[in-house]
Amino acid sequence: MNSKISASGIGELLTGGKTGESYLLRKTMEALGIEDNLDTKPMQHGTISQYEAYELIVSEMDNAKWHDTYTPINKYCGASADCIGDVAVYDIKSPYYVDTYLEQCQKLPKKYYQQVQMQMIAEKKDFGAVVLYLTSPEIDMYGNKIEYPFPLEDRFFIHSFGADLEIQERILKEAERGYLTLVDWFEILANAPTKERDEFFYEQMKGGNIYRKLKTASSIENTIRKAFRLDNEFYYQIKS
Repeated sequence: MNSKISASGIGELLTGGKTGESYLLRKTMEALGIEDNLDTKPMQHGTISQYEAYELIVSEMDNAKWHDTYTPINKYCGASADCIGDVAVYDIKSPYYVDTYLEQCQKLPKKYYQQVQMQMIAEKKDFGAVVLYLTSPEIDMYGNKIEYPFPLEDRFFIHSFGADLEIQERILKEAERGYLTLVDWFEILANAPTKERDEFFYEQMKGGNIYRKLKTASSIENTIRKAFRLDNEFYYQIKS
């Protein structure tokens, strides 16, 4: 079981409740080799635009170099900062929508703040920044980008901050707790019983059973030991 708690999901873990459990279940599935393909257009846009933002903006600051490589913190967790400078770590976010960019300029989402705090732990830096970069996702018929009619200086915004020792302590504590849960859930699901498609169908169609996906359970922790596997999905029984 080689999956670790990551900075990109630490905000979900710190939120706790169903949000935290959903993150841990995705990590467990990842460790089992089952990928949850959530590659949306906004996600693709954000990934494609990151290096462009580095070249245009971040490379001019703090002797920053492109990094985007996993750095372990301990056996439980690690982080992958986009860029590392002499003084700070930099994480680049490229919102898909203009209104999202404007909202995030005014108020940085807490999960981004927590993500960079974890990156600061990994890279042993006392300062961090989230770089918001607005660039158009539109292209013309020849594949050329149709950029927004705003100058570059209006299309980026930087939230800078220092180390938050209280948050960093909580991150390390919750990462350890989350990792131990992850190990436990991995063992449970790796050894979960399986059903064939015809069993799954007729036990509900004619047998009176009702099955639901494990990820929809109100409490995954209280349900996971009842789970069974069908192909690359886990289910549990709610009625017999």
